[in-house]
Amino acid sequence: MKIIFLPSEYPTDDNKLAGVFIKDQVNAFKKNGFKVSVFYNYFYSLRRIRLITFFKFFFKNFSFKNKGIKHYYTFLYSTFFDGIKLQFDLYLTNLKLKNYITENGKPDLLICHFSFPVSNTAMILSKKYNIPYIVVEHSTGYFTNIFSKSKIKIIKKSLNNALFVVAVSKFLKKKLLNIGVKNKIQVIGNIIDSKIFKFKKEKKNNFLKLLIICELVEKKRVIKLLASLKELKKEIKDFQLTIVGDGPEKNKLLSYVKKNGLKKNIIFSGVLNKYKIAKLMNKSDYLLSVSSVETFGITIAEAISCGLPCIIIDSGGPQDYINQENSYLVNNFSDINKILKKNIKNPKKFNKKKMHLYIKKRFCPNEIVKLYSKTFKKYSL
Repeated sequence: MKIIFLPSEYPTDDNKLAGVFIKDQVNAFKKNGFKVSVFYNYFYSLRRIRLITFFKFFFKNFSFKNKGIKHYYTFLYSTFFDGIKLQFDLYLTNLKLKNYITENGKPDLLICHFSFPVSNTAMILSKKYNIPYIVVEHSTGYFTNIFSKSKIKIIKKSLNNALFVVAVSKFLKKKLLNIGVKNKIQVIGNIIDSKIFKFKKEKKNNFLKLLIICELVEKKRVIKLLASLKELKKEIKDFQLTIVGDGPEKNKLLSYVKKNGLKKNIIFSGVLNKYKIAKLMNKSDYLLSVSSVETFGITIAEAISCGLPCIIIDSGGPQDYINQENSYLVNNFSDINKILKKNIKNPKKFNKKKMHLYIKKRFCPNEIVKLYSKTFKKYSL
């Protein structure tokens, strides 16, 4: 079966972690015998424009093979106008698809990751070439009001014309139904690499070691977490929070740490690869997740796979797999402090091996591909 993936985000040299979970799925399909290719139009933000990068990103096309998978990239500058972006994406993907068909014949399926703009492109090309398409939706945009009414209308049309839709959580499925998606929606989670994220015994810490992994943006609410930990420090001096990630809020966070006497307690590690993250998880006592919304929560599932218990402010998506045997689900920041103080005096014991096996059984690459394969058969693919 020949499949072309159309992601709205995907790893690049300047952003190696963008859409890395999509790359995981592409690799898993390849390992399970599917013939896969990736078409990616990288809309480089105008906010990051520099003279030195202008020609590098202005309609630069190239292709390469990685692990036997052909990738077709176009780098171009983004636009604030949705209509223009839709036209660019359609034009560029159509060129790639025509060349692909000439060389390889017609693909059996297009798989879109995120809806805008790629699902609109897939809808039009599906009719033109008679190729079915599905949409795997991850976006938190439905909850954070970044989608205009006109954009929602475009998205709904493309979702309703797909062969079927995949939502990465029940939480996201419910939202898609609420905005008027009438199509069939399957719930299939993201891939967690249980070979990387596994439990390893480490020396016990002589202080409380906390971890948070996220993009440093407002919706992740890291500044509120720091304010909460400032209060915690009045009672517990010996703790350390490692913040893994980068983003526009970083300078604001650094300033807050400096002004509030938290420099000894907070470490900014920047962006790390999966292997380094897994190592950090095995050295930590708790992963914290305080985002206002998560449609899946990959780092939470990865932490559980490492046997690392999580303290999570309810954000929706993670409720599909968290439970009392692997996490604490709380309602606010003061609840996080209560749990931390309680566990310093009387630590709750978690079965780390059981936590790892629980995630492996649900989200390992072969299991996720198996769920997709069953769904493909259901729709006669």
